[in-house]
Amino acid sequence: MVEHIHGKDEVSGSIPDIGFREAKFILCRRWGSNNNLTARAMGLEPTAFPVTGECSNQLSYARRFNNNSKIVDKCKNILSTYGIISSYMAKFEKRIQALKLRRLGKSIGSIAQELGVSKSTSSHWCMGIKLTKQQKETLTRNAIKAGSSGRLVGAEMNKRKKQERIEIHDRTGLTKIGKITSRELLIAGIALYWAEGSKTDRSQLSLVNSDPILIYFMYQWFQKIFNIPKKDFLPRVSINEIHRPRIEKVTRFWAQLLKLPLSQFRNTSFIKAKQKKVYENYDLYYGVLSLRIRKSTDLKYQIRGLIKALGVASG
Repeated sequence: MVEHIHGKDEVSGSIPDIGFREAKFILCRRWGSNNNLTARAMGLEPTAFPVTGECSNQLSYARRFNNNSKIVDKCKNILSTYGIISSYMAKFEKRIQALKLRRLGKSIGSIAQELGVSKSTSSHWCMGIKLTKQQKETLTRNAIKAGSSGRLVGAEMNKRKKQERIEIHDRTGLTKIGKITSRELLIAGIALYWAEGSKTDRSQLSLVNSDPILIYFMYQWFQKIFNIPKKDFLPRVSINEIHRPRIEKVTRFWAQLLKLPLSQFRNTSFIKAKQKKVYENYDLYYGVLSLRIRKSTDLKYQIRGLIKALGVASG
């Protein structure tokens, strides 16, 4: 049963009945600033109020009594009997505040944060408010600025986490590998040559790669496993034509890595293909090194035999 209260109409002198729905209108009008906000807070569009009829009467009551503290208190008492004044009407108050903030050009996210509601709720409340062009541009600039700052912080954090993971796995790798035996070294080198070395009948024994660590590993492997003296190595650099001005620096890099004299290097092979892309690491690129050995035909056959044996053993 709907409870009614009586309050004196200061305009006409009559005492209208005010029930549950009228009480909500009065309180929403009190917390709002105009009819439109009150209507939206009630979940209605302003056009939903007809010129005459029930809604018109309720809105009329709201306009007349929203500043009458006694009637406002009685409205609260009515709603309290339904157990909603503390939650339901508090939500209406927040909704009115959200509409006011949105009209000031605040973002949906900032309104949600300020009122302690979800972004979806804030968005639903404010969907009837249209922002000016200037307000939209301001929100866009702020979003871009906040997004850029957030991405920079996130990128730096991810970079730090990545480096930490790399260091952990580096230490784990050293622990797992430990000191390898001669047999393990033999098998590792055979596997690498199988992947990166020349193996056809007509080709000369050579291993080609751009990774300095791999080149140095195989350089040491040839010496330790097959007793190849340093003087028998015939390294050769292959690099694009655009690096011709810095070829001396490139060759010196490989010579220092292998601790071989520059005179032991064969003539550089310049690749004449045009580079369509400009690389940022131009000064840090050292091309590809072909590691060859003098009079190595028999050594090539030995390695090919070991590759076949490795394939059989793994099967």
